[in-house]
Amino acid sequence: MSWHNYSYKPLNNHCSSIDKSNCCCDLEHSSKSICDSNLCSDSDQHHHQQNVHLFHSNHQQPATSPSFSSSSSITSLSNNRISKSFMLALLIGMTFGFSFSYLLISVINWDLIYFKSIKLFQLNHPQSFNHFDEDLDAHSHEQLDSITGPNIPITFHGSEEEFHKGENLVANHLSENIRVLCWVMTNPKNHQTKAKHVRATWGKRCNELIFISSQEDPSLPAINVEVPEGRDHLWAKTIRGFNYSYHHFLDKADWFLKADDDTFVIVENLRYFLSSQNSNDPIYFGCKFKPFVDQGYMSGGAGYVLSKEALKRFVEKGLEQNRPERCYTEDNTGAEDVDMGFCMEALNVTAGDSRDSLGRGRFFPFVPEHHVVPGHVDKSFWYWKYIYYPSKEVVAVIQRFHSIMSALT
Repeated sequence: MSWHNYSYKPLNNHCSSIDKSNCCCDLEHSSKSICDSNLCSDSDQHHHQQNVHLFHSNHQQPATSPSFSSSSSITSLSNNRISKSFMLALLIGMTFGFSFSYLLISVINWDLIYFKSIKLFQLNHPQSFNHFDEDLDAHSHEQLDSITGPNIPITFHGSEEEFHKGENLVANHLSENIRVLCWVMTNPKNHQTKAKHVRATWGKRCNELIFISSQEDPSLPAINVEVPEGRDHLWAKTIRGFNYSYHHFLDKADWFLKADDDTFVIVENLRYFLSSQNSNDPIYFGCKFKPFVDQGYMSGGAGYVLSKEALKRFVEKGLEQNRPERCYTEDNTGAEDVDMGFCMEALNVTAGDSRDSLGRGRFFPFVPEHHVVPGHVDKSFWYWKYIYYPSKEVVAVIQRFHSIMSALT
């Protein structure tokens, strides 16, 4: 029996004489009735007596009390169970909700990156950078001749600084074990506009650095090899450059890199690649082209690196006159990289494969923009006919870059 179903008012020993409307007389316990019973109707009195009877009835049957207490316990236990179920459901819902929201945001960000990339790829670039002009040979690097570097002093952070301590541990280890001589082909007009910036940046990371020019410049240092400037004399300057390296640095380096003054080399990456090679093997590496030479040859614009054994064969055998090897001609004119390819093949020096484990190249003949952005190098351009190995699609490289950036964020 639920107590709230009845209008019961606690009984007092005395009723208020002014509370006549409710007939509040305690007929059982009041020793003296002060309520005018005449003011109460028979029905009111009967109702009051019924309430009293119900009170005493419940009061006299304690057996009903345990049933009320048991019902309250069940209700409380049920409420606890409902609370735990509700909290568990809420927790699961929040977990799935946050997970779904995170995935949705990731997909939206990926779509934004993708469409931004597509928009970038569809930009109309200047014709001179798309190589569509038949009179412009991008491999000659003529479009870079007018570009100059900064004219202000350049300073760099050092490994002795607090925030850079320990950054060069791997690089220093490679430098000690993989010794690289870098010789850079330049000319007098580029000494202060290009060559000095090579010396200030990637060139200083080489174990030995020299510049081959037609004019001496101790500040670089540039060596005068007494060869006229011009494209027709590149092969002659190349011969003199490697010959000078052989006679002055053979015991100071294991690998000998030839590069131009508009080339940028990540020397640490070069050393890391060469760490898996043997400098005593007759081999050289670069961006491998396939016409003219049976085993292929290395692009001059991308730079190439000879092992110590390859350099020894080039100078000791290839540059001697009256020998059958095609390394030395009367005027030494011609295409430098092709003639070097003929010479290396005649000397049984292998044109090595410098690609990584995924088939991606490490030496590139053009500026990064041409190799990264699709459409810069049109499919009709000569490069696609010259490249020895199938070139990886640039879009795959871009997608991998975005995957790396997503993983880092």
